[in-house]
Amino acid sequence: MKKLKPIFEPDEILCNMCGKKIQHLLSKKNAFIEDYIKIVHWFGYGSPHDGDKYEFEICEPCFFKELVGKLQIAPTITKG
Repeated sequence: MKKLKPIFEPDEILCNMCGKKIQHLLSKKNAFIEDYIKIVHWFGYGSPHDGDKYEFEICEPCFFKELVGKLQIAPTITKG
């Protein structure tokens, strides 16, 4: 498998789904401008990807449109 090189600065977070820059820094009011989801997963023994680590970020709109919106079984949601 070909290794991909990052095309952004380390402090920049890009959505791996749509490619847009996530405005994740704190605003003047100490509130996040935009939230995102970070996924890190190591595949275990017996998997065709045994030992591989996948790490990526998804912006909030993509999380709901491209992931949650396509689930066959609704997730459990706990309102905060």
